[in-house]
Amino acid sequence: MSYIAQPFNLVSSTIPYFYRCDIKTSQICDQEITYDQFEFIFSKVEVFYLNNCVVRNKNDEIVPLEKLVKTLPKIEKIHFQDTTSCSSITSNTVKELLKIPHFSKITEVVLWEIPEKFDLETFYIYFKKNKHTNFRLHFADSLSEAYKILLEAIVDEIIAAENHGYKIPYFYFAGLQNEKWEKVDLLICQQNKQ
Repeated sequence: MSYIAQPFNLVSSTIPYFYRCDIKTSQICDQEITYDQFEFIFSKVEVFYLNNCVVRNKNDEIVPLEKLVKTLPKIEKIHFQDTTSCSSITSNTVKELLKIPHFSKITEVVLWEIPEKFDLETFYIYFKKNKHTNFRLHFADSLSEAYKILLEAIVDEIIAAENHGYKIPYFYFAGLQNEKWEKVDLLICQQNKQ
């Protein structure tokens, strides 16, 4: 596993010295890289951690998360922490992720600092059919009360269900009562033991 942190352009400045990159697991923190550099580093990766990083295309626009995932045909696990100032999650991210053929084969997706523009309704429909991927979703503190109410309604439904014909996703957001968080966590633990 590689771990790269500080300064913000360390990855960009070292890539020209690489001939090829066959990394299977990689973690990059607090970096800004181009999409071409991202493709070079991660094209063969199976597990990746991208924390507080910005990936930009040639027009200096932020590359959305779905385009990054599409670039990773061998990916098995994703840990992605979005940045609040330069978010890679768009209102289309969930819909576009679901169009990627290898997305449903990913075993673990952990997302941090998820903004309110994350399409919760589309994700809800998807996770109710999902039997393969473990989702851990940590939402940003800046959510509106209306969005938190939607999240809590989903959590309440998960807790109330007698049977779960899907992989129970883990949700965390500011304001969720510890009791509910613990109940969902227990349900996930019980499901993983089966």
